[in-house]
Amino acid sequence: MRMKNEVHATMKFDVVVDLRTAFNIVDTGGSMLTADQLVALGLSSEFEIKGTHHKGIVIDQSSGKLFYRGYDSYVNIRGKIVITHNNGAKYAIMPASFNTGGTYESYNVVKFNPVNTATVTKNPTISVNSATAYNVHVLDYISLTDYRNSGPGFSLINNGAWVVGNGTNGFAQGVDVCANDMYRITDTWTMDLSKVDASVRPYISLDNDNGILTFDNTQCGYKGVFSIPVTLTIENCWMAKPQQLTVKVTFYSL
Repeated sequence: MRMKNEVHATMKFDVVVDLRTAFNIVDTGGSMLTADQLVALGLSSEFEIKGTHHKGIVIDQSSGKLFYRGYDSYVNIRGKIVITHNNGAKYAIMPASFNTGGTYESYNVVKFNPVNTATVTKNPTISVNSATAYNVHVLDYISLTDYRNSGPGFSLINNGAWVVGNGTNGFAQGVDVCANDMYRITDTWTMDLSKVDASVRPYISLDNDNGILTFDNTQCGYKGVFSIPVTLTIENCWMAKPQQLTVKVTFYSL
């Protein structure tokens, strides 16, 4: 994004500035993108006033117009380039600030996914030593953080579950990082029982809502060792392709 012009005032007056014409979105070669190109790319502009001395100066985000009814000799405007996914989700992919004079500042817009790459932290081994149901929260063995321009990323998984904000863990109170709120993550769970003895398979289940693998040993009484690969596939509207990772859960009873 780059600044095309600026507005100054030496006395109080009323003026309306169309910020969407005062600021242009350009590609990496410096060419201005047309309105039709912006629509095709799902791009739009949003603006905010920087600083605290702007009494009587407001921005109507729906129209992109700045209503200047104040004494300030100038006002700094910060522009954000927003991408809107076809499901209605919005994300500011490049914040850009502008000064009030001199050389234009130009920015390259690059695709940005706010979610880092998930990793498997451990392939657990579960000792089966009693006639009970063993529940394995597979998310306990997966690490995933977000990406932020300032400061470290925050964990999106904690205590075997997707994080819900509490005001101190990097997210506002009640914010769900998964499908309903923050990052619109969808998760899909599958398991592979092809190498598990057929007599044991009826006692194994996977909760596809929360990734809990259960081996019910209350009646099975199995002796031996078997492993179950559990695969998590995650995606959101900004990923070029889904992330997929497998946790190998091993049960043994000797």
